[in-house]
Formats: sequence, C-alpha cells, structure tokens
Amino acid sequence: AIPFVEVHISNVHAREPFRHHSYLSDIARGVISGLGSDGYHLALLAVDRWLNPQRQWDGHP
Repeated sequence: AIPFVEVHISNVHAREPFRHHSYLSDIARGVISGLGSDGYHLALLAVDRWLNPQRQWDGHP
C-alpha cells in the first residue's frame, strides 16, 4: 500500500456525527484535521520527512 496522510480542512469531530467515521484513517500513516488549508502544507512536510529521513529538518521547507 502507498502511505498517505488523510487531510480534513475542518475538524470533522466538531461537526455532524456522520462525519466522525472515516473509512481511510485506519490505514493512513497520519491524519490532520481542523487546520484549514495549512493541513495540506503540513501533510506535504510529513511526506517529505518520510521520503528523506536523513535530511535535517529545521521547521522550514
């Protein structure tokens, strides 16, 4: 399986109950929720760290 990050712009747990369950979060490498569009950026940073674990990370891309 290809590792992936599940990203939700809104906090799904603060919304309607039917949104609380995800069919993909059990197999996702990570889940980001409620951080707005910044969640996409953070997910890409995480994937970059997985693909390049030897790279020193200072908090900036």
